[in-house]
Amino acid sequence: MQSDAERTDAIAVLAEDHRRMRTLFDEFENLPPTAYVRKSKVAAQMIDLITVHAFITREVLYPRLTSLIPEIELEGLYDQHSRAEQIASDLWTMRPEDGRFADRATALIAQLRLHLGAQEDVWFPRIVDELEPATLDAIGVELVRARRRAPASPQVSG
Repeated sequence: MQSDAERTDAIAVLAEDHRRMRTLFDEFENLPPTAYVRKSKVAAQMIDLITVHAFITREVLYPRLTSLIPEIELEGLYDQHSRAEQIASDLWTMRPEDGRFADRATALIAQLRLHLGAQEDVWFPRIVDELEPATLDAIGVELVRARRRAPASPQVSG
């Protein structure tokens, strides 16, 4: 039997990503407009985390949910991830001194705050209600494994 400290269920894995994203969002937003070096570093961390998180949800979570809960509709979440990944990719190619950098970062943060809130308020409770703890643990293990093969930064098309 696993202790709470050893459990790595899907919700715990995703919630930890969400916590880390919000910490980075807050840090970015609290930096002065001319803190270009620090903004660049925080944005890079934010983008890397978003890229990995989008990968593990797209490659593991959403396919597992659609197989286990056939009536679940995830198209909106796929779309939100796709938009966030596009903004992250755009941001990845910009310099913090670029006038659009702060606007794109702010747009990304705003979009993701809404997405994270929807997941936590609507999707996480539904998933917990519909899936057994052992299934959530198994998906959590898959998410952690997928994280190891996820791209560390966005794939920039040019």
